[in-house]
Amino acid sequence: MVKFNLIIKGIIGKSIIKIIDLNGREVFSKTIDMNYKANIDIDFTNYSQGFYILILQNNGNLYFKDFIKQH
Repeated sequence: MVKFNLIIKGIIGKSIIKIIDLNGREVFSKTIDMNYKANIDIDFTNYSQGFYILILQNNGNLYFKDFIKQH
């Protein structure tokens, strides 16, 4: 099992977390109600190796983080 642990701090309110692959396809989406800190586990076992972009949307703001899944 390949697990991706996402820790988010400093965000309050309804947030949308998305993961987009290199082809622009949305491979993960989750809406959560944040109260300053969230700890989210994402099972990445069935995802292909490659480049991904994590997008966090909160109160009209967008935050981006790229990462690479290996093996």
